[in-house]
Amino acid sequence: MSDSADPNNDRCLVENTSSNCGIEYCRMIPKSMIRTNPSFLDSLEFAWDIQKGTLDLDSRSNIFAVGISLSKIFRRAQWILLPDKDTVQTYYENLDSNFPKIKSECFVYRMFPVQRMDDVILTRQNVIATPLSEDMVTTHVFPFDTLPDLVSHVHPMFVIVRAGYVLVKTKYPLKDPLLQKIVILFQKWTAYAIHHSVASDSNAEQGLGLDG
Repeated sequence: MSDSADPNNDRCLVENTSSNCGIEYCRMIPKSMIRTNPSFLDSLEFAWDIQKGTLDLDSRSNIFAVGISLSKIFRRAQWILLPDKDTVQTYYENLDSNFPKIKSECFVYRMFPVQRMDDVILTRQNVIATPLSEDMVTTHVFPFDTLPDLVSHVHPMFVIVRAGYVLVKTKYPLKDPLLQKIVILFQKWTAYAIHHSVASDSNAEQGLGLDG
């Protein structure tokens, strides 16, 4: 696991807009999730074969930049990131063996809406230049499958935990084999912590424990 620099230079991961448009930094695994379930961190360190007490949620591997509006609905569990199938499969195939150490400067993800977002429109800046013109941007609406692949330094271990947590808590239908594997990974990695969870099943921001 590396602590690589953001390949997007702290632009919005999804819309590729600059900090002039308003950027916030989000944790994949927020500290509030640990506060509501202190055993969560211990469980992850054990599953990931990391020395106890060394998993750092302030690492850049757990933090990414995103526009303010997207940040708000990310914290409300309206959307998640999904890793590519090969990465998920690598972890899935090694559930009962040595934990795979996947190292890279960046990883590929796609935006995945967990709740309906019919009234949300995203504007993706496809060219980094000034001054901007209309042909440099594209618009995308729910389910946002026209967005390109998203490249980030955030490590897929953190992304899988976030995605699995949200999918379970929101009771999202797991028809896609990729989603099924992500939930299985999450449940396996947090097996001890799940039994001690005090988080609400509500999909409100505070209830999900994703607010910081």
